[in-house]
Amino acid sequence: MKPNYKLISRVIPKFIKKLFNQDLRIIDSKMNVDEFLGLVLFIISSISILTFFITTVYPLITTALVFIFTWILVYVFFNFLTYKKTKEIELTLPDFLQLSSSNIRAGMSIDRAFWFSIRSNFGALADEMETIAKKVLSGEDFSKALEEFGEKFDSVLIKRAVKLIIEGLKSGGEMADLLDKLSENIRGMHTIQKEISANVTTYVIFITFAVGVSAPFLFALGYQLLTVMENISAHVVLPASMSTVSPISFRAPPVTSSQFKLFAVIWLSVSSIFSSMLISSIKKGSIKETPSVMVYLLPISVIVFLVSIKMLSSFFSTIIPM
Repeated sequence: MKPNYKLISRVIPKFIKKLFNQDLRIIDSKMNVDEFLGLVLFIISSISILTFFITTVYPLITTALVFIFTWILVYVFFNFLTYKKTKEIELTLPDFLQLSSSNIRAGMSIDRAFWFSIRSNFGALADEMETIAKKVLSGEDFSKALEEFGEKFDSVLIKRAVKLIIEGLKSGGEMADLLDKLSENIRGMHTIQKEISANVTTYVIFITFAVGVSAPFLFALGYQLLTVMENISAHVVLPASMSTVSPISFRAPPVTSSQFKLFAVIWLSVSSIFSSMLISSIKKGSIKETPSVMVYLLPISVIVFLVSIKMLSSFFSTIIPM
């Protein structure tokens, strides 16, 4: 029997529904927000219950962390999808406006100019313009349909462009010139963003090297030294007469190598996430690009750590017999 996802979603707070509703609208999901969140809650709850039964160390705390982290992961993923779609529209908007300007100069009205400017290579923007055209054909005012398009996306660039077009329509100005100017200004903004991104590449390389190579290698070195100390303390036995007077202690370290390894992996993972946020802000100008950076930085950091352990283990085994 299929669960009633709408009924399940009633326990979810309204502010969470509002957050996801906006994202689902932008990515044009066919699912209702209540059905979607009910399905997500059902899956995450199932994973959390499974975690509770298979976890032996602090099961309640681990389950709670898994539940919260999975919700955050789902939200970040959908937020990233909406951001990528918004950026795609911003990049194709200048070409679309220039085509529309040419159509207006050919004698078309602005709504028909927009309709005949739709191209398949415009991707998400083509879909949005088709939606506007359908609304206009069904009797809705063109300005209102355009305004709804601008309000749909969390983008200052799109909102300002739509506002200027609507103001131009109300004032009866020369729309072809207005669209040309808009297209030129948006292209200028994209050029400036690319120049800024190129100028901060050095900082990005430094952060990537520090988190992806340097820190994992140093952690691997610390792990290997800890392993050597454990082996020495396990094999060296001092006579009872010397243990009382010797200033040197050969007791095992208070932290085991396995505990240190777990700590290193957790630290590198957290560090990679925050470094990805920093790189995203520096390079792209928005923290929403974090997943696209984290997807390669986090695995590289952990892999370099594990590979460095193997390399250093081979190196130390030739010097100190394990």
